[in-house]
Amino acid sequence: MRTLNKILLFYGLMISTTTIISSDVIAGEDLLFEKTLATSSGENLTLDSFAGNVEITTGSANEVSVKIYGNQEAKDKLDFSAENTANGVTVDVKKNTTGNIRSLNLKVVVSVPQEYNLNVKTGGGNVSVAAVKGIVELNSSGGNINLDGVIGQTKVSTQGGNITLKNFDGNVSAETNGGNVKLTGANGSVYATTNGGNISLDYTGKNYGIELVTNAGNVKVDVPSEFDAEVDMSTTCGRIVTDFGTPSDKHVGSSLKTTIGSGGAKLNCSTNAGTISAYKKDDTR
Repeated sequence: MRTLNKILLFYGLMISTTTIISSDVIAGEDLLFEKTLATSSGENLTLDSFAGNVEITTGSANEVSVKIYGNQEAKDKLDFSAENTANGVTVDVKKNTTGNIRSLNLKVVVSVPQEYNLNVKTGGGNVSVAAVKGIVELNSSGGNINLDGVIGQTKVSTQGGNITLKNFDGNVSAETNGGNVKLTGANGSVYATTNGGNISLDYTGKNYGIELVTNAGNVKVDVPSEFDAEVDMSTTCGRIVTDFGTPSDKHVGSSLKTTIGSGGAKLNCSTNAGTISAYKKDDTR
């Protein structure tokens, strides 16, 4: 019976592996580069990619695994490298030709220890990070940024795309030139800005300072029922809906300055065109 179970498990793994490989082929992506490097928790990943999506996950505590997938154009026109440095690991994806790139398909997948610092740049593509503890800095020249379960200081920016941070714990800075920003987390200062899009924040914990700014869009913030802040909110064209106090309504805009709880750190929200909604979480609206 045990032998039969082992055989079934073996074939199940074979089927699973075949499915994964097949999906890469169907998507038009082949494994172009693969390397595993020794490292230690608390070191640094520096990743600079000419273009493409980047996915960072966590795995072994003593190694960094790098896999790069892409189409034929990526294989022909890009060079790939992954090397150990004095501080950790560096990954580079560089263009090796002066010719035009017309239909590039590229994805960089890296597994790092759970406690690891990240400095990631891509010339155009989405970036995702899950379950990392450390200093995280991400930049895309055009793409969405998604993080889940990051503990530590986080700074992300994109020239055009949405930003989503779930379950963050620590200081956050999020900037996009065109897209929505959605933040859920605790225990840190929060700065978020977009030139065109909505901003929402669901925050838990002590106030270490919050500033949410959009040039055109709505702002929504939810804070704990016991929350201390010096509040400053304004919309040039729109309204403020809140249980923090009574806004001063103008002909087309609205503003509110007030103290909630014991005051202290700031809670600033502003938009040039949109509605600001701010509530304590125990509100039964």
